[in-house]
Amino acid sequence: MDFNFLFKTQPKVVKLINNSLKKNRVAQVYLFDGVKGTPKYQAAMYLASLLLCENKSGCGKCLDCRRLEENVHPRLFVVEPTKNELSSANATIKKEQLEQLEKEFMLSNVEVGTRVFIISDIDKATISAANSLLKFLEEMPDGCYGILLTENLSSVLNTIKSRSQIVTFEKIDKETLKNIYLSKGIDEETARIICTLTNNSLEGIEFSKSETIKSIITLVKKINQSFFDETNPLLVMQEEGKFLLGLTDKIYHQIFLNLLITITNDRMYYILGKTDEMIFQETIEDMNQYGFDLHQINYNDTFKQVEVMLEYKERLNYNVNLELMYMDMLIRCEV
Repeated sequence: MDFNFLFKTQPKVVKLINNSLKKNRVAQVYLFDGVKGTPKYQAAMYLASLLLCENKSGCGKCLDCRRLEENVHPRLFVVEPTKNELSSANATIKKEQLEQLEKEFMLSNVEVGTRVFIISDIDKATISAANSLLKFLEEMPDGCYGILLTENLSSVLNTIKSRSQIVTFEKIDKETLKNIYLSKGIDEETARIICTLTNNSLEGIEFSKSETIKSIITLVKKINQSFFDETNPLLVMQEEGKFLLGLTDKIYHQIFLNLLITITNDRMYYILGKTDEMIFQETIEDMNQYGFDLHQINYNDTFKQVEVMLEYKERLNYNVNLELMYMDMLIRCEV
């Protein structure tokens, strides 16, 4: 397994793992906490490779390392949330999964040696599953190790946290993410935009390929421009934004409003001469080439636009008529 992304983005975590092994102070249970996109599973596999490797170095050449690479190691056990039959959004870790893990983990006929289990999204464990895990942790023999992963530490039971060494992953800096996107052939401005949408590089790459996301970015640029030319922003939304009004998943509407707020903020950064902080830098600067004197923009009016947009972004949390909401917002944003 390639651990370069882990080494590059989480040097403190790697140092902690390496020092723990060198000093023979490996905790029996780790709880890896970090926002979506941080390489927690990769770190879990890195630790597992060091613990299971015949040479205790993750050499990549021994039988154990080759088994790990092929995902067939008999002494590594992985548990992930199972999706609800009615809704994939409500995936949980069930008691039966933990009971099966304990059964397999403790089997005496499994080959001798260190054993490791990894549980993803432990915060999604049901109460009965969490209690089953607690019992399991209390009875774990020497030579057995557990690695729990979460994006929501506050939702993990305190009794589980108290039995684990918590390792916090740093949020991946946007410059690193941007360089990843640039290496994939994504243009500079789009790379910056995607960095505002997700801290997950894999998700970001998918965003760059999504026709819906591309259409949202184009719509945001057109509405921004409509505040300065003779185009009515209401007409832009009605004609160019039909696709958005037809989307029921609110995540797209959150993305749209986040980007509209971002490009409006960029206008203020431009007025203040803080161009390095702009996301839509090329788009804003190109507006001057089309006869729009951005220096004539009233800062206070632009600030009020941002306030209005933030107010309507909050309304997405409720059951609203999206078309009426956007119409009302754009009317209030006209300067």
